[in-house]
Order: sequence, then structure tokens, then C-alpha cells
Amino acid sequence: MPFGPGGIPRILAGMTDRGVRPFSDPSTPRHWIRPKTARITHVDLSVTIDLDACRVDGVVEHRCEFLEQRAGRVLGLDSHDLVIREVSIDGAPASHSSSGDHLLVAIPDGARGGTVRIAFTADHPAKGMYFIPADPRRSQVAMCWTQGAMEDHSHWFPCFDSPNNLSTWRISVRHRDHLTAVANGVRQPKSAAVDGWSTAIFVQDRPHVVYLVNVAVGEFSEVVDSGGPVPIAHYVPRGREAEAGAMFRATGFAISWLSAFIGVPFPWARYGHVVVHRFMWGGMENASLTTITDRVLMDAADQAREDIDCDSLVIHELVHQWYGDLLTMKGWSDIWLNESFATYLEARGTAAWRAHGDPRREADELALLLWIDRRAYLDEDGGRYRRALVTNRYEDAYELFDRVAYEKGCLVLHQLLRLLGEDRFRAALTLYTTRHAHDLVETADFRQALEDATGEPLDWFFDLWVHRAGHPRLRVRWKHDPARGQLVIELEQSQASGLPASEQPEHTYRLAMDVVWAHGSGDPVRRRVEMSRVREVVMFPCPTAPTWVALDPEGDVPAEWDEDADAPQLAARLEDARLAAPGRARAAV
Repeated sequence: MPFGPGGIPRILAGMTDRGVRPFSDPSTPRHWIRPKTARITHVDLSVTIDLDACRVDGVVEHRCEFLEQRAGRVLGLDSHDLVIREVSIDGAPASHSSSGDHLLVAIPDGARGGTVRIAFTADHPAKGMYFIPADPRRSQVAMCWTQGAMEDHSHWFPCFDSPNNLSTWRISVRHRDHLTAVANGVRQPKSAAVDGWSTAIFVQDRPHVVYLVNVAVGEFSEVVDSGGPVPIAHYVPRGREAEAGAMFRATGFAISWLSAFIGVPFPWARYGHVVVHRFMWGGMENASLTTITDRVLMDAADQAREDIDCDSLVIHELVHQWYGDLLTMKGWSDIWLNESFATYLEARGTAAWRAHGDPRREADELALLLWIDRRAYLDEDGGRYRRALVTNRYEDAYELFDRVAYEKGCLVLHQLLRLLGEDRFRAALTLYTTRHAHDLVETADFRQALEDATGEPLDWFFDLWVHRAGHPRLRVRWKHDPARGQLVIELEQSQASGLPASEQPEHTYRLAMDVVWAHGSGDPVRRRVEMSRVREVVMFPCPTAPTWVALDPEGDVPAEWDEDADAPQLAARLEDARLAAPGRARAAV
């Protein structure tokens, strides 16, 4: 899911922020991975959806492998305000009860597996499925659509509403004949209409978690897209078919580019989007069928006139088809494994899409996107709260979908790529993705894949950048010593708490970055700087005074900078096209 638009940047480096509050109160309870008494391997969901009545009648069958072998076992499913009409296991009536928002089903003694069948009704569900009436004044057609994340599908059908389970799916949707139904997976042959009702069936034979289920019924038109390596079809409100081409123009490119970058082919049998009214976010990466808001539905002329498109949104949700859908975090505390990956590869893919094969332009486009991400993260960090990338102390999982999970994690991944080198990082990404395909993951799995692929121990990196909050602030001063023919660079780091690192030495960052300097029209000189202490003084042979000096010229380190230099030096750095865009942009600031 994409976060909202960026905030106002905080551009002053070295600002004190002792008053920034923590993400959660120390008394906030921790959330642990949800236990389960059964592994649900397949779900067969058959529903009748009545748009006029805002009602769902259905039967769901959960094929279970029971994990505990003891008397008195109970299968706990989530069920919010549902009418439960019947419950059986392998055809025999099952003892059951409703307790709060849970349906408790007694498991027969000795049973190692079975199919739990539940007949239910959802009348005007509060969440999970949304009914939208037709409104010609707003160019709005009648439809309903689902949104399961975080744990809302249990408001319209009983299920184990947690990411800690993977199932294959068969979804059967009975609907009025003049409407169109879409869902995850591959559409099966359509049945003949009976009394004005038709049934559409979709089979997803590759497992995914429940929150990625997608069902939509409404006045949709199908627009086939032949531009990708797998079958692609988009569903838009009737009458808006002409806008689909411009809206989803990046889809085929992004599938191919991401497959090549990750080293793993697109993981689903088909792909597409369904465009809906009144969606609460920009998009939702439901497996093989992404939901997209109609607010970005526009034709090519509108895009050109307004200088806006939804290419990055399309690419972001496509990344999730790997990171979020093919691999899903076991618990919400590891949401960065979804959103940081999607944000970073969105930036990489969007830069490649815009560059049209021009490497320099691609580098500049990427630098701009990462610059925007850095500003968004720093604004939240300085103005709202500070938290680590991984935390299980929160009130509601929605709180974790913030600038840390999206933008900071994106910057951390980019720094990791630059630290390891792109070839080694991508080899590790391929290993991580293939090793855990169609499985549940946690942060330790990603770190292990990195270490296995590269041989680099990364405990220190994850400790500083993933499991701790904040970022370094770097104060840089340089001078030229003509007597010794040396460039002398003084570095000092303080932490984002506003305290000097000497007061919190356990938070001193271990940093590696390049330094570049230039003498007029001569070739710029590049050297490597290592920093593992609060203060470092480094010296390099340099016979004549540089025109300008820039540390971390490509913007690899997620840091705030205090770079004191006179105006002519900064102007020379800004104007020198040989320097990467981030180094020039910092000079401008």
C-alpha cells in the first residue's frame, strides 16, 4: 500500500529535537505472532453478493491440518457481526460458539485434518467489503469491493484473519447478470445466467495470506493489456475504458524490469487492476489483482496537461506481488519487508521507466526520488515521533504504515545495496526471494540470505539501521594545508536524539562513504572514508586547494548534514555537472 504525499521538508541540518516523542508509550503492550491450532491449506469461498441489499450470503470451506493432538481442541476463526447459520466438519455438524469477534469450532478428538464448512450472512458489513451506489453526478457506477488489510475480511466472511497463514483459494461469486465480478486467480469458464444471476469462479492455485483476497462486483469493463510477459487485464468503471491505456501504461514494462532486477519471474499466472470508487488509499497489492483508486484514472491528454501520472503507484503495487504477496511477513511488526522493499524498488523501477535506457538520466531520476523520500522521512522524524524499522509495540497495526516503514526503509535498503555493491545485493535478493517463495518471513530471514549470498556479517548493520530508531547527523569541516600538501577533513557525528554521540556511544554509527574533490577543470579525485567513532580526522595528499569538497556525493547514507563552506565553494559544487545530483543538491540547500 502506498503512503500519502510527502510532507514539508525539514532542510536545516543539525537541528536539536530533544522534544520529539517516541512512537509508543513504554506501557504499550507488545504484539506477538498469532498462534494457531490449524494450518488452513485451502479456502473455498462461495458467495452471493447483492449490491442493492448490501448483503453477502455464502458458504466458506476451510481445509485444515490440525496442529495439536489433544482433547478439547478448538479452531478459532474471526467473525465480526456475521450471522452463522451452520457449521460442520467433513459433513458432520460441529459444536461451535461465538465469543466476541471469534467463532470457536470444536475439533473432533483424534482428527488430524478436515474441512470446516460454515454458512454465513453479512448484512451491511462495517468493514472488509464496501458497497458503493451509482451516482451519475460523480460519474460513479454501482459496485462493491473488498479491502482486507489489515485484518478486515472477517467482517464479511469467517476466516483466520491474520497474515500468519497461507492458503490456496477458489472463489465463486454469484451476482446479477448485468454486472461483472472479478477476484484473485484465474477465471474459470462462466456459467449460464439463471433467473438474472450469473456465477463467476476464480482459482488461485498459488498460496497467499488472507488479507490479499480481492473480490469486486460492479459495472466494470475489461481492458486487455498485451504489453507484458503474462496475461494482463484491467477492470475500470464502464464508460472509462479509454483511460486505462494511459493509466496502466507502465505495467508491462514494470513486470519485465522487476523480474530481471529481482532475478525471479513474476510469481502469479496473471495480473491486472480493478479501479474502484471511494477507495481509502492509492492502491492495494492484492495477489494477482491490485485495487486502484479512481482518483488517478485519467487519459493521456489529462496527464500531459496536468503533468501527472500514476506510473510510480502502478510500479509500487507491482513490487508487492513479490514482496508482500509471494513473501509475506509473519506479523505486522516486520511490515518493512513489504513496504520498504516496495518503496525502494518503486524508485528504481520508476527511474528506469522514465530514463528510456539512458543511464545518466536513470541515475538522476533515482537521486531525485530518493531525495524526496529522505525529506519525507526527516519531516516525520522531526515533527511527529521516532521509531525503529522493526517494532512490535503499537496500539494498532495501521500505525506502522508510516514514513519509517516506507521512506526510511527504502533509504536503508539503498545504503545496503551501495555498501555491498549492486551485483552482490541483487544476488542476495534473488536468494531471499527464491528461498522463501510462497512462505512467511521475518527480518532474520532477509539478513540470513544477505549473509549467505555475500559472506558479509551484517549483524552490526541491522542493529544500527533496522532495530534502532533515528539516523546520524554529520558535521563536516575541511581545510587545505599548503605546507604539507594535504586535504584535512574533520567529521563529527551526533545522533537524531539531539545528543552528541559521546553521550550515547552505543549508538555511534559505523559509516563508509566516498569523498570527492575537484581542482578547477581537472578530473575530480575520489577516496574512501571510514567512520566508526564520534570524531574522525582524515587526511589525503592534495598539492593545491580544491575548488570544492563533497562527502557521500551519491547520497548513499541516510543522514542529516551540516556542511559549512563559503558561498563560492558551494556555488562551484552546485554548478559542477561532474558531481552526482545529491551532492549538488545538498550544496543548493
